[in-house]
Amino acid sequence: MRYVLLDRDGEGCVVPRDATDATFLARLRYLPDFDVDRLQVAADSPHDGVVVVWRSPDPPSALPDLEYD
Repeated sequence: MRYVLLDRDGEGCVVPRDATDATFLARLRYLPDFDVDRLQVAADSPHDGVVVVWRSPDPPSALPDLEYD
């Protein structure tokens, strides 16, 4: 399983599941209306494929108290 993070322009990155940690998952929870349960269902699915678990609202807001690269 991989997490694919894309911005509105299609730029982004791929994060392998084994490269994630609690901080990564905590940051996802700061996304507006992010559904952690939907992410868990997708992660536990035995089927290969793509599952969209979140879409950015228009316009996206900054995350509180996080440093950006």
